[in-house]
Amino acid sequence: MGVPNIMSKINPLSKHRQIIQDLWKQTESTNQKAFDLNKFSFEQHTDSFINRFQSVTLDLTPVYYDLYKFLGITYVTGATPPDPASAYEERETEQWYFKLPTIGFAAPAGETPESVTGGATPWEFQTTVAVVKTSKQFNKMPDWAIDGAKHISYLYKDDGTAYSSSKEILQTKSTNLNEISVDFNDFHRWVKLDSGYNFEYYAIYPLPSSEVHLNTTIYFTNTKNTNYAKSEKI
Repeated sequence: MGVPNIMSKINPLSKHRQIIQDLWKQTESTNQKAFDLNKFSFEQHTDSFINRFQSVTLDLTPVYYDLYKFLGITYVTGATPPDPASAYEERETEQWYFKLPTIGFAAPAGETPESVTGGATPWEFQTTVAVVKTSKQFNKMPDWAIDGAKHISYLYKDDGTAYSSSKEILQTKSTNLNEISVDFNDFHRWVKLDSGYNFEYYAIYPLPSSEVHLNTTIYFTNTKNTNYAKSEKI
């Protein structure tokens, strides 16, 4: 992982290292912050479970974000901060630090990073990511069904073939810092309700030059009858 070049006036070396460490802390949670920007899609499934279980499509429409690298001033000393002042904070007397992520800064697709930072500039485009947050409620799902519920997710191209090379490097590894990258990642959880369960699903993946889509299927196997299985595509 890494950060943009720091101003040459940073001195001594210990100050330089501290600034790099601070900037790293700002950028390491970029993926999580992108998740926080958009809301859940939500659906309910009210049919009886297993005895009558129909295939239902869950909304996997993603929200898109463009990721940028900041190439401007990240640290400066003086009585006043660089412009725009809202993008900097004074951590020590007359020492101003850029307070936003410098690698993988997420701006909603269609907007510029300048428009969401009050005019901080310049920025370099890195990649576009798709973020999915969706939820489906199974009101009739019994406790024992959790053991037989599995999901499989994968990316595929327009021609139907699987797409596996999704990793995008945002900052190459250096001597002192690890690589910063974004790849296909997903997470799900079952949340117990007063009646049934709620299935929450999260995914993030970078978009290459060609169109890529997400497919996720939940497989339900009746653990009380090994000859019975159902699947639900979401």
